[in-house]
Amino acid sequence: MSPQVGIPLFYLQELAGAQLRFKDNFADSEKHWTWRLFKGAISEIGKNGVEENGYYELSIGDTKDGRWDSDDNEAPRLFIEASSFPCEVITRLDYFENFDDGYAGLFVSHRPTSHSTNGYFAIVRKKTATTDGIAVINTAQTIASYLNNTLPVWFRLRIGCGSYGALHVYFDYSYDGVNWTNLYIQSEGVNLFNEGALSVGLFCANFTSMNSVVSRFDFFKMQPKSAI
Repeated sequence: MSPQVGIPLFYLQELAGAQLRFKDNFADSEKHWTWRLFKGAISEIGKNGVEENGYYELSIGDTKDGRWDSDDNEAPRLFIEASSFPCEVITRLDYFENFDDGYAGLFVSHRPTSHSTNGYFAIVRKKTATTDGIAVINTAQTIASYLNNTLPVWFRLRIGCGSYGALHVYFDYSYDGVNWTNLYIQSEGVNLFNEGALSVGLFCANFTSMNSVVSRFDFFKMQPKSAI
């Protein structure tokens, strides 16, 4: 790996709070050690995660299941731990290819390698027989949506309040990386946020269609957020 590009940037801000900043521009051909890539509990065939040419590609092959619910039928995901709060996490989805029942975006979970269907929330680009746009999902169910399929699209999570038992998560999107719209707020008191450390990351899925999905992300960053 080159010492000049592609290496996530880390530094501590406000030493008393030890808040971590992290950024990866995916400008290398090798996944940094900090990331964890998960593609299934039994077999990873047909589900890929590749860093190259300034983007990270997550994909699922045709006739392969990519869900978040059981054994080998796992959606490929790339993630790291969200180590301090409040914080915000941002990525840009540049490319999305799917015929039907495809999803790709930014997730938060306390069970990033679990098969539990209630283990995550995500803001995604979503395409089904009736929907082609942005959505917030949980357990593969849509809880908020906006029907605009423009790319690229920026996704942002704002995780606030500072304790696992009293978190709010804001799910935002943007078409220029500057002006943001909030699509959904997940309030405190949900079991998802009461079970230990949270992870955040990128994923793609097809859930039940077994159609191929290809998604490419331009960058990923996590940074402190002073007010939410």
